[in-house]
Amino acid sequence: MKEVNNKSIRRLWWVTMSLDHQDDNNACYKQTLLHSRLPTHIFHNFKINILRNEDGSINNNRYTELQESSSRTLEFRIASEDWKSLLGEEVLERHALGLPFSDPQIKPKDEIDDLDGDTKMADETYDDTFKPFLDQESKHVTVMVYYNSFSIDNGPCIALPSQVISAGVLEANEASQEDTLIFHLRNSLILIRFLFGKNDQLVPFIVYSRKLPLSNLEGSKICVNSQKNLLILSIFVCDFFLHTIEYDLNGVPSLHHEFNYSFQYSILDQCIIPVTESDDAIITISMQGGILCLTSIYNLTMPTNHEIMLKNTFPIPFYTVGLADTGGVLLLQESQYTIISLSFCLTGDESGNYVFDYPENSEGNFKINSFYTPTKKIITSFSSDGFSEEYYKHDQVLISRTRNKSVYLLDVYYDKKRHIFTSKMRRLFKYKHVISLFVFEPVNDSTFHFTFANEMGITESKLVSIVAENDTPLLKKVEDMWSQVNPYPMFDCELIASPGVRNTIENPSNDLWAITGCGPNHSLMNFKFGLIANKTQSAQKFYDIDQLYSFQVQGNDLIYLWASGEVRSSLLQLKKNFDNNGELVSFIGENLVNEPFICIDRTDETLQLIVTPTNLFLFDTTLQKLKLHLKLPSECILASSFNHKIALLYKDKGDMTTKFALLKISDEINCRPLEVQNLEFNPKLVSMMQFVSIADKCYLVVGDFNGFCFLFEETGVDTFKFVYKKKIKMSSYENSQEQKWSPEYTFVPYKLHQLDSANNFILSSRNGDYSIVNFSIASGKYEMQNIHSVKLGDTGQVEILPTDDPNVAYLLCANLWKIDSKESLFPKKIVIDGLKEHAIVACTVLPRLKPGQNDILLVLRGHTLTTLDIPSSSSVLTRSKRLETQCMKMNYFSNLDLFVLLPVPDVEDDKKSKLVFVESRTMRVLETATDFRDIFRKDEIPLCLHTWKVYETSGTYTNLVVGCQTDTGKGVVKVLRLSKDDMKAYAKLVFSYKEDEPVTHIESSGQNRCLLYSTGKKIIRWLYSASDTRLVERKVIFELQDPIKKFTLKRAENKDSVAKSFPLLAMTTNNKSAYAELDTISGEPLIKEKKTFTEFCSDGLISGDDTIITSNFNKESIYISSIHNDLATDQNALHIGYIPRLAFVNSFPPWVSIKDRCAYEEKQFLTIGLNGQIDLVRFANGNNSIYCTLKKDGNKQEQAQLLSTYTDQSLSDFSLVDIRTFKNPTFGQGGCIYDIKNDVFMSNILV
Repeated sequence: MKEVNNKSIRRLWWVTMSLDHQDDNNACYKQTLLHSRLPTHIFHNFKINILRNEDGSINNNRYTELQESSSRTLEFRIASEDWKSLLGEEVLERHALGLPFSDPQIKPKDEIDDLDGDTKMADETYDDTFKPFLDQESKHVTVMVYYNSFSIDNGPCIALPSQVISAGVLEANEASQEDTLIFHLRNSLILIRFLFGKNDQLVPFIVYSRKLPLSNLEGSKICVNSQKNLLILSIFVCDFFLHTIEYDLNGVPSLHHEFNYSFQYSILDQCIIPVTESDDAIITISMQGGILCLTSIYNLTMPTNHEIMLKNTFPIPFYTVGLADTGGVLLLQESQYTIISLSFCLTGDESGNYVFDYPENSEGNFKINSFYTPTKKIITSFSSDGFSEEYYKHDQVLISRTRNKSVYLLDVYYDKKRHIFTSKMRRLFKYKHVISLFVFEPVNDSTFHFTFANEMGITESKLVSIVAENDTPLLKKVEDMWSQVNPYPMFDCELIASPGVRNTIENPSNDLWAITGCGPNHSLMNFKFGLIANKTQSAQKFYDIDQLYSFQVQGNDLIYLWASGEVRSSLLQLKKNFDNNGELVSFIGENLVNEPFICIDRTDETLQLIVTPTNLFLFDTTLQKLKLHLKLPSECILASSFNHKIALLYKDKGDMTTKFALLKISDEINCRPLEVQNLEFNPKLVSMMQFVSIADKCYLVVGDFNGFCFLFEETGVDTFKFVYKKKIKMSSYENSQEQKWSPEYTFVPYKLHQLDSANNFILSSRNGDYSIVNFSIASGKYEMQNIHSVKLGDTGQVEILPTDDPNVAYLLCANLWKIDSKESLFPKKIVIDGLKEHAIVACTVLPRLKPGQNDILLVLRGHTLTTLDIPSSSSVLTRSKRLETQCMKMNYFSNLDLFVLLPVPDVEDDKKSKLVFVESRTMRVLETATDFRDIFRKDEIPLCLHTWKVYETSGTYTNLVVGCQTDTGKGVVKVLRLSKDDMKAYAKLVFSYKEDEPVTHIESSGQNRCLLYSTGKKIIRWLYSASDTRLVERKVIFELQDPIKKFTLKRAENKDSVAKSFPLLAMTTNNKSAYAELDTISGEPLIKEKKTFTEFCSDGLISGDDTIITSNFNKESIYISSIHNDLATDQNALHIGYIPRLAFVNSFPPWVSIKDRCAYEEKQFLTIGLNGQIDLVRFANGNNSIYCTLKKDGNKQEQAQLLSTYTDQSLSDFSLVDIRTFKNPTFGQGGCIYDIKNDVFMSNILV
């Protein structure tokens, strides 16, 4: 297993979920929506052991003894033998029960053998838990590390608690037979192992952690010595920390901090080389004031150091590479490479300094990108020629060069007799892409494993061979392992309302779009967040169907379906094997019932009770035929059945009134009526009837259109008695306090679903809501409490689809949602891939054919039958459209559903389109019918875009405003009117004005009557005259000492706003920000003083009346300050870990009320990094009614740490504690114990 090194991207960024209490008013939550996939390390051939018991089951017991303190400080328990040495045996025996031991059981003193007691206890523990040679196999994976996450074999991102500063691997050895991941995070040092959970899924597991002081580190490096008993953590400021590595009896490592070593200079790089079989030396290159210092530290148990000041002419090394076999140090420099011997490191003896020139380096700068040290020797004709193992020691290093996209093989030889170094370096192969980070390992003499990534957004893994073509060695693909297009670099992004089905009128679902990648990977990408369903679509079309019911017959693995519509109901069988656009079902009984189903219930293992408007059937699922057919005397409107009991709501033929009846099927051919005492409800107002079982008693729950629920209890053999009535009040669950909804609002009950707890239910409504209700029945007292209410839509009923798990159900209300009451009282949205969001007409959850499989839903979308495989965790759905033209900026033109993209300027190519148009729904690049030479001169280069809505008496007109720069340094602003047809986009110039300097940013304000743009050091305002339908009165309203690159406004929320002023925040080219206030109508400045805020400012936003949000690119942080302060301070900083661009997200899930939306607008914003990381930041108000404690505190017993296996978006698991715990690792069987606090806003922000 080997690590790949890439110093060009060593600067690591922290993007994680956190709560920073800088200030009570400005504390912020931060949640990662999209993890960066730009790799910083690749660990190839990472070894994981799989231990199995005699029955073949996986044995993870070697980790069950690891425990942590209850304070969650990531400090683990102390072993009993350590307590013995600390306290003495007498004290230990007296306080054994009260001490936090790591041993599973502490034995009294008389049970411990005094002779070789340590060995005896070790043997017992080893035999009971580890049993490593019982049945052991190894799995080798590739681990890729990113900025705050990592992945296994290019799988989903696994989030880490904070920013990764550096990473390394503790390789398998005699004490530990598998590899261990080492992470230096921004706030801790952790060791991670992997164990196997449900379906043999790899689960990352923290076996050791040590808290470190939180600081903005410039970087670090992790090294492990060859004996695997010392870990060196070098901080690139001026320190390194040495830790001894100890292994417990099961081979699990832990660290013990020994000492710190401080350098007088800043560390540039470091490596380890062997000195003897039992000792290594740490070689460090440091620098201060242009002076290089080489420090050697050896005899690490009792460290001795030597410092050598290098000559002023000594080139600065980009990389320091330890040569394990030859015992030298390789320094990769700009125009040469140097090999230094151990004697040079210790004494400065120039005879140990070997300088070599790079091949094919006529330019003087070799432009090294990265290097890799292969674990196996690569055999070539030139590497072994004349150098035999008898006389030479041999090392190999692979070096990636940017200039010619090639990888070179450097062979280093050490002459055992003459004690000198020599080397050969030749090109190994040329590739089609620049290689920034890579692995290249021989599989056999002619085949190699090649994994690489670069900053253009490409990662690939494949088996290759090297072939010569025109004397140039090239790679030939043997087998593709995987290839991935990544969303980095991310140049610009937009958050827009997705087309198709809307959650509510006020709140459509939202999609994130971005321009990403370079070269052949340059794309327009679309991101959707939620539970991403894997879709299989049928070619069959179904009409007049609005209900689906699925069931399984005992004794076989076939799944059957009832498809019911207004005029027919048919029996279908689901096919076992089907592909996209194939047939999903076959008909068994077409038009078996010529009516729609009102109710269907399984009375026993073989019989189903079916109620239609005019008939009652008993259907034998084994024989697949109707056994009982009773004609109903009147038309049935509503029905419910349970355990041979049937509640009917029907329209009497005589007086046409609505009536209620309760029946029981006494045998297969007869029904008899049941007595109902005290019928308290009006039958014509009934909206719901449902039988439930509470404490082994049968109850009937009836709901009506006035919002009341009536409870009837079975009191005798054939009798039901009314016992309770209550009106449903909508509520939000927050510290047992009810949030009152509008008194005019009525919750109309529709469906009831019983949860795992017999007294808790999901109650859905006919007007887009559901509630979690609790029925308390004790000693003849009845009470119904509404715990929590959630709104999913404006109108329409909420269908409840139960699953095999009583705590999990699916909800259908325009969109499809999943609720798991064990985790949250809020649902997660199901995201279905497709260019268009089709409305779901009917849906059913298919029975599980084997334990542990995902839920499979069968849905009817439009007229197409589709299966949806629902994952257990949220992720991100990515769609991309490759762009032939490199673009840098984007703007969404909403009225045409069109993206307008700005290409990278090319003055020489006047035929190149000045604008690119892409439809968001189809992702088609539209042909431009307009000749842009009629709109833009050849030397006019578009720099910025703005969508400007103009309100006139005849209607609202949407225009595109384009700011340009000319080749003479002048500027132009142009107003275009766009249109499109099915294939082409059209543009018409309606206004143009020349400026003396480039137009860099455009905004509109004052009910969109003011058009503002920056040009040079000024901000220009134009007023729009509705009567003249043109722009009038140009005026300079704002001027600074430096050129303005961007500005932002706090906009009025609607065109009827009566706000008197709006604030303006401008960012200058020297990276400062300035603030002013402007009149809403005229755009005139209201205050003359221009306040300067943040230095090193790259972007900014205005929140509320007086809060300024700015990004500091020097400290990679966000500063939140008041306009009343002169300058933002570090106390108000939120560390991001990259240079962020900022954008408000005024988007909320459907259950957030209009009142709350108004209170929290501009309280949440996105930070977007060039590395493809997207985070959501939100102010954490102390009185925030949106934050809810969704789960009561569970078992607080101290347990070991399980690293949360977050997926790419981490949307649903917004928890202030990133580490979840478990006691016994029985994954998937209730072994995980944790309490979660979800933020309702953020967990579903982009639904």
